[in-house]
Amino acid sequence: MGTTKHLYIVCRYFAAFMLLMYGFAKVNGSQFTVVDWVLDEPLGEVSGFWLTWHYFGYSTGYKFFIALTEIGGGILLLFRRTTLIGSLMMLGVMVNIVLIDIFFQINLGALLMAILITCSLLVIIGHHWDELVDLFWMKQNSAFGPGSAKRSIQITKWVVRSVIIVIPIIFTYYLAHHNNRSPTPIDGTWQVEQVDGEVDRENLPDRIYFEYNRAYQSRFRYSDSLSHDLHFIVDVEEGKLDIWEGWLRKDAKLFSGNYELQVDTLRITGMFDQKGDEADILLSRVR
Repeated sequence: MGTTKHLYIVCRYFAAFMLLMYGFAKVNGSQFTVVDWVLDEPLGEVSGFWLTWHYFGYSTGYKFFIALTEIGGGILLLFRRTTLIGSLMMLGVMVNIVLIDIFFQINLGALLMAILITCSLLVIIGHHWDELVDLFWMKQNSAFGPGSAKRSIQITKWVVRSVIIVIPIIFTYYLAHHNNRSPTPIDGTWQVEQVDGEVDRENLPDRIYFEYNRAYQSRFRYSDSLSHDLHFIVDVEEGKLDIWEGWLRKDAKLFSGNYELQVDTLRITGMFDQKGDEADILLSRVR
């Protein structure tokens, strides 16, 4: 019993100390700060570590919210009466941090420390296991008295539960595959390599995006700017491509013509601007 008590105390104060360290590190500016050269890197080339650091540090308010959560959890662990609630509050936070460290490839030292803090919290919670089972399982319906619902009511409850589970599955599948996505053969990022025809090269973009995760959305990237959302339609059978101003609105037409796809090369021919100038444009796939 003495050894268990000592381990419990060590875990309490260790977790409290480390949570306070991480919390005040954010308040004092030694965490979630990004070096300047990272800010100039293309998003697709930023490492998981810097992506995470920049994401959590982007909002000062959210950074301080995380810091205050860690500081608050650490202070709760310092007092015996609030140790359990502090441990329960911080366990979800720490499990999330462990997962972030793993999947975003944060450095090994940070991962090991997060695992150690999480294990300390689990030791504390394990000491209160019987109390938690009694509170969250055995007595969780005590406020409404003993339940003895009829069989028909039980069946109705299971039907309602099933509907609540199934509808989000169907709805989000629809959003992903019939709203957010409507795949075409030319989806991706394309670099303009060669331009022939009457069209003025200066009026053409350097890159064209046909978005896979936004159905019918396209954008043009020029040397010094990015266009607003455009709308594109591909007719696979006819090999036709049309692009309009205004995503999902089909305002003024920017391009009307044909496309020819060969592995990582795309050739589009037709009228590329409202002047009616003919263009023959060769593009190479970036991704």
